[in-house]
Amino acid sequence: MAVQPPYLCAGRLDVHPPAGSRLSSFCQERKRPLLTTSMPSLRISHRPRGFTLIEAMVTIAVLAIILAIAVPSFTSLINSNRLSSQVNELVAGLQYARFESLRRNVRTTVCQTTNGTSCSNAANWDGWLIFTDLDKDSNPDEGELVKVGYVVSPMQLVNSDNIIGNRFDFRPDGMARSGVSLLKATLRVCIKTSQPKTNARDLEITSGSRFEVKKIDATNACSPPGNPS
Repeated sequence: MAVQPPYLCAGRLDVHPPAGSRLSSFCQERKRPLLTTSMPSLRISHRPRGFTLIEAMVTIAVLAIILAIAVPSFTSLINSNRLSSQVNELVAGLQYARFESLRRNVRTTVCQTTNGTSCSNAANWDGWLIFTDLDKDSNPDEGELVKVGYVVSPMQLVNSDNIIGNRFDFRPDGMARSGVSLLKATLRVCIKTSQPKTNARDLEITSGSRFEVKKIDATNACSPPGNPS
């Protein structure tokens, strides 16, 4: 025997209303399943979509203000990272030259280069050569070249006047000298810019073997630095 589903009628659940009752007749005429739900009516919105001219102008104005604040800061960050990366590479090169002089017990020379194969004496350093001067002729010969480093544009590398002839040596004792004296000089990595304000990194060499990097405000220029005090 099939079981009829329950119906909701007159605010109560009726499974089998009493036969012959008015409630039974009323419910039979108006019965509906308990789980039946009526579909809500759908309303179609006629509101126009998109931006008004005023909204678009306000958005552009806000964007322009944000860019005016963010772009200079972003440029300063990029230049600062460039300077730090370049001077760190230079420090690593000098430390390596010192290590080679001690390990091989020979004089190791650091000099300016423009072509990556020979020493030069230009105003700015395009790069640097590190070589072991085995024959003591002060020139990098075949089999003597140890390491080459380059200065990446727009950065420049200049030196103080204690670095004579744009070169200096690490002797077998690991001490840097320019001539006969322990080296006390500065190598400056810089960018001609005001972003950041500290547009230079000075690598100070003291006591022939101590390296220290300082941030310098070079006033948008790349002039040669002074010797350490």
